[in-house]
Amino acid sequence: MESNLNSFGTRFERLTDIVIESIPGIIGGIILLLLGKYVINFVDRLLHKRFERKNVDPSIRAFISSIVKIVMWVMLLLTVASQIGIQTTSFIAALSAFGLAVGMALQGSLSNFAGGVLILMFRPFEVGDY
Repeated sequence: MESNLNSFGTRFERLTDIVIESIPGIIGGIILLLLGKYVINFVDRLLHKRFERKNVDPSIRAFISSIVKIVMWVMLLLTVASQIGIQTTSFIAALSAFGLAVGMALQGSLSNFAGGVLILMFRPFEVGDY
C-alpha cells in the first residue's frame, strides 16, 4: 500500500514539474495568439482598404480575403503549437498529404474554379451584367 502512495507521489511530482516547466511556453503561446489575431485583423483591414481603393470586384474581394485569413490562421495555430512545445512536423505532413489528396480528387473541379477566379480577376463583365 505504501509503495502505491510513493508511486503516486513520484508521479504527481513529475507532473507538477512538467506543468511548471511548460508555463512560460503556454504564456508565450497565449501572447503570440493574441498578437497574431491582431495582425490577422490588421492585414484583413489593409486588404479591404486596398481592394476598395483599386476598385476590385466585390466577389473576388471576399474570396481573396477569406483565403488569406485561413492561411494566416493555420500558420498562426502551427506557430502557437510549436511555441507551447508540441511537435508540429506531423501536423504539417498531415496537412500536406490532405492537400495533395484533395487536389488530386478535385482536379477537374479545381481547374474550373481557377478559371472562374481568372474570369473574376480580368473582369470581362461587372456585377449586375446580364
